[in-house]
Amino acid sequence: MHRYSLTSTSYSEAISQPQEIVALVCDQGSTFRSCFKKHKEATARLRSDQGRENDCTIHIAGKDLFLFHDPSHLLKGVRNNLLTKDIIYEGKKASWSDIFYIYDLDS
Repeated sequence: MHRYSLTSTSYSEAISQPQEIVALVCDQGSTFRSCFKKHKEATARLRSDQGRENDCTIHIAGKDLFLFHDPSHLLKGVRNNLLTKDIIYEGKKASWSDIFYIYDLDS
C-alpha cells in the first residue's frame, strides 16, 4: 500500500468520527509533502471537473479541509536556513548575524 493510500484511509477514518475536522496540521516531512501534493492535485482535478475555483483546501472523504504547516517547524526551517544562507527580500538581506544583533539590542 502506498503512503498516499494509507494516509488517505487514515484521514477518511478520522473524518468519519463525530467531531468536525476542518483543518489538518503537518510538519515539513517528505512523507507529508508528498501525500498532500497528491491530495492537492486530485482536488484541483475535482474542482476543475465541477467547474469550481480552487480555494486552497484539499478534498478528502467528501470534505474540504484546510492544510497548515505547524509554526514551530516553519520557524525551525527558517532558523536552519539562516544558519547557512542569507535571505534576500525586496533587495534587502537578512542573515543570522542580524538575529544576534537584535537579540543583543533587546538584552
